[in-house]
Formats: sequence, structure tokens, C-alpha cells
Amino acid sequence: MPRLFQAVMDDGVQYLSPVEDRWGEIAVYPELMIEYAERLRALIRRVWLEEPPGGHVIGTAICLSCLLEAGRYGDLIELLACARMRWWHWHRFGAEALARQGEWDAAIAYTVGCRSPQGNDDRWIDRFCEDALIKSGRADEAYHRYGLKAAIGPTYLAVYRETIKRYPERDRRQVLLDLIETRGDRGKWFAAAKDAGFLEVALACARDFAAEPSTLVRAARDFAAKEPKFAAEIGVVALVRLLSGSGYDPEVSLVQEALGHLLDAASRIGAQNWAMEQVQALVDGPCQLSRKHLQRFLAQCLVGCGEEPVEDLPTKRK
Repeated sequence: MPRLFQAVMDDGVQYLSPVEDRWGEIAVYPELMIEYAERLRALIRRVWLEEPPGGHVIGTAICLSCLLEAGRYGDLIELLACARMRWWHWHRFGAEALARQGEWDAAIAYTVGCRSPQGNDDRWIDRFCEDALIKSGRADEAYHRYGLKAAIGPTYLAVYRETIKRYPERDRRQVLLDLIETRGDRGKWFAAAKDAGFLEVALACARDFAAEPSTLVRAARDFAAKEPKFAAEIGVVALVRLLSGSGYDPEVSLVQEALGHLLDAASRIGAQNWAMEQVQALVDGPCQLSRKHLQRFLAQCLVGCGEEPVEDLPTKRK
């Protein structure tokens, strides 16, 4: 431990901050926890109370972690009260101390008081409050107050999966609808709804301007055989989105792909005439000025459809 402690003291860029945060767990023995806590506690108090604002003691998290794991909750809360401002990175130890004592409402109030105007830690604060409510048997309150905005992930589908994982007892379709309502950007939830199997929700998302046309075209391709009705409807929506200005500088070949997958899906359910009528309406209807070239290309493709079998229509990008 002494060598590790010295490494933390010598670490000028806080590479070892995760170690500091869990120092109390690493120390294992209560007497060792108290030894490190007392080594730093008086210095931290003096810097926070007596020195000019902006001072910082290397190893502050070590002291806080040790007080928490040693069960010195009163000393921990008292020390944190000396800080000039609440910073979640430090005060989360105080919130955890209250939670471990079963003071759930106090822990949540303490945590909410750590929010900053910049909102840098809001995600972690929401997650702590959510966990506190779940642990206290108030899962429904946790879901509505924090659960719908606390989940994170690289994609909207990942956010959805994380949410249903935390609330397995809730109706999955309703969770998806609640996420869309809470977070907005309906069109960006298309892939999540599609992959979750809620195709009617996916179709509603697809009709939003924010839906990415290339994503819709891929969906029309992927579902042409297994869900041809859905694929045909998505193919039409993809063309609508392309002509109305959605997506970033799409290639004309994307129009050809959308049309090909639309006609392929329509042929599987005997809806070729419906599909042609939908496309003709798009050719004859309004179009965003910068997408006129796509509309003209769609008209050419439509003419070509009458001259060659549908299955010969190219559906791959060049």
C-alpha cells in the first residue's frame, strides 16, 4: 500500500483516480482504512476551510473512500460539509453514506444538491437517484423520475436495451414509447423500434423527418422477404424522406435502391399496382428544391420499370 500511495501522490494527471476512488475497498482492513483517512483528513479540512478557493489535496478521494468503507459516516458527512461547493466526484461518497444507512430520501436530496449549472454530472446523479429509489422498493417512481433519462449507450437501441434490463417487469413496447416521448428525436428511434420487433412503432418513427433515409432503405432490403408489407411501406417512406430533404447529400443510387426494394417487397404480397401508384404520386408531387434531381431520376426509374421485369431492377449501389 505505501508504494501505491506514493504512486498516487506522484501522479500528476490522475491516471490513478479509479484507484483513489476505491481505496477503502483496496485497504480491506478497517484499521488500515482509518490510517489513510486520518493521514489526509486534517489537511483536507484546512485547505477547504482556511486556504483561498481553488486549493486541492491530492488523495482527497482516498480519504473519503476510507471513511465510507470504515463506516465513519458522520465524520465523512462532516468533512464534506467543509467544502465550499458540492462537487459530485467528492460528495457522491456522502450520498452513498446516507444510502447505506437507509436514509433514501436524504441521500437523494443530498445528491440533487450536487447538480451544477453546467450539468456535467447530471447523468451520474440521475443514475444514483434511480438506484436509490429501486433499492428502497420504489421502482415505479425510479422509472418515471430518472430511469427514462438515465440510461446511456452508443445507440438508441442500446439505450432501450439498458432500460428494459433495469426494469424487466415493465411492458417493453411501452418502455420504448416512453423513451421516445421523454427523449424526443422520434425519427432516430427507428432502428431501435425495428430491431426490438415493434414494426408499427418503427413505421411511425420512419415518418419523422429525422429518420435517416439510408437506414430506411436498408430496412426495406432486410425485411423484404420476412415482413414484405412493412418493407414496402418503409420503401415508400424512404423515397418520401429522400425527396423531402432528409439525410445528408444522398446519392441518386439510393433512390434506385429504395425503389427496387419497394417493388420487390410489393411483389411478394401482390401489391405491385399499389406500389407503382405510390411512386407515381411522388414523381408528380411536391419535392424539396435541392432534391429535384432525385425526383427526375425516380421518374426515369419508374419508366424503366415498365420496360423490364421488376426482379431485374438493380438494387445495389454502384
